[in-house]
Amino acid sequence: MGNKQKEQKPQKSASDQLFETIFEFKMQAKELAKQSKKSEREKEVMFQKVEKAIAENKPEAAKLYAQDAIRKRNEAVKYEVLSYKIHAVHSKLKSAYQTQKLNENMSKMVTSMSGALNSMDLVKISENMSQFEKIFDDLDANAQLMDKAMDNIDAGSYQDRDVSNLIMQVAKQRNIELQKEFDEIKSNHDPVAVEKAIEKESVHSSSN
Repeated sequence: MGNKQKEQKPQKSASDQLFETIFEFKMQAKELAKQSKKSEREKEVMFQKVEKAIAENKPEAAKLYAQDAIRKRNEAVKYEVLSYKIHAVHSKLKSAYQTQKLNENMSKMVTSMSGALNSMDLVKISENMSQFEKIFDDLDANAQLMDKAMDNIDAGSYQDRDVSNLIMQVAKQRNIELQKEFDEIKSNHDPVAVEKAIEKESVHSSSN
């Protein structure tokens, strides 16, 4: 007797596959939100290490930890912004799909975005988001405000003054007096920026 052929599952239609891909956007938005919170927690760990380095009068160690803290802080912002925007686009795509207004160009972009999301390639995700926003030019004002939050943010970049500001911020928040080893850092910080950062951290902490 010949081998029985395995029953093949009916292939999903292109429309069904597209709908599932759109649904994945919602899940990926949640994943990016988790990544944002993870980066935020890692930033707090770096803050603690900066505090310890200050207490031990180790300015060079404090600078290194401050650099890591800035990188994690910027990562958290990027993940949060992308999460919000992807969720907003998901809602628009879902509505377009349900009302049969999803054109071929949108469908191709959905597939392209799916690949970027699966690989968590932030550069490609951002590029795809820009294209989506050109199509959905009526994305709510909040999405446009979120864009401003990402202006000039590079997760891996920072300036010497940014590092000094963060060290001063930690010292002020923990009521630690900086010793003479930190004179260079004290002379290189921006007092206004430090106060704004402290205020922002306070608001963020109270909202969580």
